[in-house]
Parts: sequence; structure tokens; C-alpha cells
Amino acid sequence: LYLEAAVFGAASSFFYPALNALIPELVPPDVLQAGNALRGSSRQIALLAGPVLGGALVAFAGLPLAFAADAATFFVSFAALALARPPRHEPPAPAPLLRQIRAGLAYTFSVPWLWIFIFAWAVVLPVALRGSRYGSSGAHDSITLCTSTGRPGRHASAALMPFGGQRPLFFFASASSTQAGA
Repeated sequence: LYLEAAVFGAASSFFYPALNALIPELVPPDVLQAGNALRGSSRQIALLAGPVLGGALVAFAGLPLAFAADAATFFVSFAALALARPPRHEPPAPAPLLRQIRAGLAYTFSVPWLWIFIFAWAVVLPVALRGSRYGSSGAHDSITLCTSTGRPGRHASAALMPFGGQRPLFFFASASSTQAGA
């Protein structure tokens, strides 16, 4: 089960960024907002209805048929992605490294929630942890690792950290970042 979670987590860490980048390539600009809304709505409906339909399929048709239906959905998804033909674009020549760094910093500081979050994570969290029993630098590193390794790391850390035990902060960081979807 852990291996399955790791494989699906690793695959989704490639799939979702690629999907988000592909949609603007496939959907005309005048309906892009509606296309993104449709994708978001259909994902939420699938997250709600999928377990219900899966449970009903297992209950009424049996486990082998449920696994076969699940496998069929992967083939349908593969076929849909194989049929998608985004237009070909030549990537622009890369800018010099210092110009890229300057542009990245300019963007970071132009988006208030982004630099505030970075400041809070890099400065406020370690200061807040210093006075607690989680005050070691290893605690901050562990929390950062939990939230940056994608779903496999978060699921593994959630499994290894006892809920309500000595390290509920790690469990919270892992579980809350898992619920955030990335």
C-alpha cells in the first residue's frame, strides 16, 4: 500500500503541473477561464463521487470488476492525453543566469502573499519553534521535508508520526499539507 501511494504520489507530482501547463495550450484564450472552472469543478465532483461509485461498484459487482473498471479509466485517460495535440512552440533562448535570478526575485516580491509566506516559513516558524520542545533545527528541517517531498513524503511522515503522540506538530504539518492537495 505504501509503495502504491509512493508511485501515485510521484506520478501526480509530474501529472498535475503538466496538466496545468497543457490547458492554456489546448483551450482558446476566450474560454480559458471557463475551461479552468470546468476542470476544477469536475475534479471536485470526481473527488466526492469517486469513492461513492467505487464503493458501490465493489459492493454490487465485486472487487475484481472494480479494479478492472479502475484500470479502464486509466486507459481512457491515456487515450485522451494521447489524442491531445497542443501546438508546437519553440522555447525562447534562455536568459543569462543573473537576469533570471533578478526576474525571479522581482516576481517574488511583487506578489505579497508569496514573500510573506516565504518570510513566515523561513523566519517566523524557526523563531516560534525555538521556545518549544520542537525547537531544534532538525524540527524545522523535518517540517520542511514533510511539506516539500510531495505526497509520498507527506504520507510516509504521516504514517511514521503518531497522532497525538510526542510529535503532533509533524503530524499536523504532514496531514495539513496532504489535504492541501499537492
